[in-house]
Amino acid sequence: MNLSGCITQPSKIPNVPYQENLKRKCPTENLPRIKGNTGADIAAPAIEYQDLYSVCAARHNALIDEINKRESLLNGTENCTGCMW
Repeated sequence: MNLSGCITQPSKIPNVPYQENLKRKCPTENLPRIKGNTGADIAAPAIEYQDLYSVCAARHNALIDEINKRESLLNGTENCTGCMW
């Protein structure tokens, strides 16, 4: 009986899609507007922007981290310890 076969390298391309929450765009419609020129008129929209920014920045940074991990794996510069996929 003869056995034969070939050995191929496993694919380095991640086949797991990005998380859907990382692919959402930051809101650009219905942003708060400044309705006057007093400090109180500026404070309310500034607080809303602060809340919007922190959520969007965290999501954006998580996406960039995931892209960088995948690129470094493809380039052979990192082993995949702790990868999300």
